[in-house]
Amino acid sequence: MAYSGPLIILVNEYSASASEIFAAAMQDYNRALIVGTKTFGKGSAQVIRAVTDNPENIDIVDILGGIPGYIKVTTDKMYRITGQTHQRNGIAPDVELPKIKTFFDYSEADYPHVLDNEPLEKKAYFTPLAPIAPSDLRLKSNARCAAWQWSADSISGEWDLLFQSKNLHELTDREYLQTLAEIELLSETSAALHDFNHNIFTISGTKNTLDFNKLNNIDTKHYLKHIDNLQKDRYLYEVYQIMTDYLELLQKK
Repeated sequence: MAYSGPLIILVNEYSASASEIFAAAMQDYNRALIVGTKTFGKGSAQVIRAVTDNPENIDIVDILGGIPGYIKVTTDKMYRITGQTHQRNGIAPDVELPKIKTFFDYSEADYPHVLDNEPLEKKAYFTPLAPIAPSDLRLKSNARCAAWQWSADSISGEWDLLFQSKNLHELTDREYLQTLAEIELLSETSAALHDFNHNIFTISGTKNTLDFNKLNNIDTKHYLKHIDNLQKDRYLYEVYQIMTDYLELLQKK
């Protein structure tokens, strides 16, 4: 094992597919604490096949433009070792953080032909590690996030009001531009809620990455901007606090 110490995995509604499989396995074995918001809920796999009468020479037909279309077929369902599946429902975090609704919120459950969540009878036997006792960590995190939760709920409510009051498909040009301005303003407000200035820890880029950028003549300003955003990220700040509580909990055992 490369690392056997305490571990936190941060997830949200954009955590899908492979990242959900990883998070679920770590949660089932009590190997890591899952923190954030409910994941996307993609517990299936698909393949894309060409619709053609000449499947043996499909590459040649495709080049010649002879394929009339493609079809996406679901071929697999993914299950946790417990027999449960994250399909449709997503993975519930051990410690939930406030979620800020945005213009792009969506999940697997929002698709019109989503597959149901159908667990299997458990047939696998495994030995998880000792429970992490997330309830103690959850209570402390909830207390810290109380004011932030109120702000997040307020902004999420504004998003709901915006879309409930307008049919985006029936707007005039002027109304459409006005709606875009409202969306941009709400997006900026949502982004500002993520920012949190502190001096508890410092995030810095690795020397290897900076050297690589210089070697390949890559403009590093975007990379440094990303580092600065991480430094001010409220979620990372709260994760740091949760990890501190987690370490204290381990020392008492």
